[in-house]
Amino acid sequence: MDLFNKGKTGALAESASNTSQKADLFGRFAGVGLWDVYLPSATAGGQERHTFSAEFRRLLGFRSEADFPNVVSSWATRIHPDDLEFVTSSFGAHLADASGKTSFDVTYRLATASGEYRWFRSTGGTDRRSDGSAWAAGSLIDIHAQKTLELQVQQDAELDRNFLEALSRAMAALADGDLLNRMPDTDQKFEKSAQDFNKAVSSLASALGNVLESAEKITDKARSITVAANRLSSRSEIQAVRVEESAAALGQINQAIGASLRNTETAIAGMAKAQEEAQSASAIVRDATASVQEIATSSNEISGITSMIDEIAFQTNLLALNAGVEAARAGESGRGFAVVATEVRALAQRSAVAAKKIRELLDQASKEVDIGVQKVANAESSLQKISTRIAELVQLIGLIATSTREQASAVRQLSDAVASIDEDTQLNATMASDTNNACAQLDGIVEQLTKGLQLFQVRSRAMDRLRLVSK
Repeated sequence: MDLFNKGKTGALAESASNTSQKADLFGRFAGVGLWDVYLPSATAGGQERHTFSAEFRRLLGFRSEADFPNVVSSWATRIHPDDLEFVTSSFGAHLADASGKTSFDVTYRLATASGEYRWFRSTGGTDRRSDGSAWAAGSLIDIHAQKTLELQVQQDAELDRNFLEALSRAMAALADGDLLNRMPDTDQKFEKSAQDFNKAVSSLASALGNVLESAEKITDKARSITVAANRLSSRSEIQAVRVEESAAALGQINQAIGASLRNTETAIAGMAKAQEEAQSASAIVRDATASVQEIATSSNEISGITSMIDEIAFQTNLLALNAGVEAARAGESGRGFAVVATEVRALAQRSAVAAKKIRELLDQASKEVDIGVQKVANAESSLQKISTRIAELVQLIGLIATSTREQASAVRQLSDAVASIDEDTQLNATMASDTNNACAQLDGIVEQLTKGLQLFQVRSRAMDRLRLVSK
C-alpha cells in the first residue's frame, strides 16, 4: 500500500512538474503575458499578491522582476491617463459581480520601458472560493499594430467623411449658384482634389464674370444703338414727310410750268395770227391806197394807236427780258414766269384791241379812200412796223417757250429724283424701325441673360453694379 501511495505521489509530482514546465514555456514563448491576482478575504486572511509572467514583462520591454516588480503599481502607473478610469472601473465591476456575468475584456494603452505607449488587450476571469477569497488571472496581448491600423482606418474614414461633407457643402453651394464658396484646407490625401475643385469653381466664376461683363457691354451697346435707331427713325420719318412735301411742291411747280407752257404756246399762236392779220391789213391798205384819201381825219387816232402799240411792244420787250431772266433761274422762277406770261397775254389782247381799232379806222378810211391816200400810206408803214415788232415778239416768246420746256424737263427729272429719294427714305425709316425692334429684342435677351447670371454669386464689378441696381 505504501508502494502504491509512493508511486501515485511520484506520478503526481511528475505531472505537476510537466505542467509547470509547460506553463513556463507557454508563458515565455506563446507571446501572451500572463498575470494573476490573489485577493484574500477577511476570514481567510493573508496578503494580496500580484504576479506577472516573464512574457508580460517582455511585452512591456522589461527583463526581470527587479525592473517590473510583482506589485499592482507596476502595472497601474503605466496605464494611459485617458484609459485609467475606464480600465480600473471595468476591473472593479468584474470583481464586484459575484455571478461572473461581467467579463473583464478591455483594450487600453500601457507605457513601455522606453516611455512609448502601446495598445494592449487584457482579458481575465475570477475564481471565487468558499472562504470569500478570490483568485483572478488573465492575459495581456500586444495589439498595437492592429489597433494602430484600426485607428488609422478610423482616421482615414473620418478624413473621408469630413472631405465628403465639405465637398457636399461645396456642391450644394454651387448648386445654389454660390461661386464664392471654396473647399477648405484638407488633408494631404484630398488636397489635390480640393485644389482641382476650387480651380474649377474659380474658372467657372471667372467665365461667368466675363460673360456678365460682356453682357453689360452688350446691354450698353444695344441701348446706344436703340437710342441711335430711335433718332434715325424719327429723323427718317421727318425727312420722309419733308420729301413728300417737296415732291408735292415739285408736282405743283411742274403743273404750273406745264400750264405756263400751254399759255405761252397759245400766246405764240395768237401772236402769229395777229401777225397774219397785220400783214393782211397791210396788203389791203396797199390795195386801197386810192380809196383812203379821206383818212387824214383819222391819222391822229392812228398815230395815237401806233404810239400805244409801240408802248406795248416796249413793255413786251421788257417783260420778255424779265421772263428770260426768270426762266434762267430754278425753283421759284416758274412762278415769276407765270406772271410774265400773263402780262404777255394781256399785252397781246391790248394789241388785238388796237389792231381792231386800226381795222375800224381802216374801214372808215376806206370810205374816204380818195382823201386818205397819203394817210393810208403812213398807216401801211406803221402796220409793217407792227408786223415786224410782232414777229420779234413771237420769236422771243418762242425762246421763252423753249426755255420753259427745258425747265419742265428738268423739273420732271428732279421730281423723279425726289420720288426715288422718297422711296429710299421710306425704306430707311422701315429699316430704322426694324433695327429699333431688333435692338429691343436684343436688350430683352441680354436682360434675361443678366437675370440668369444674377443667380450666381460671382466677384465682378458688373455683378456688384447689378446688385446695387437691384437693391
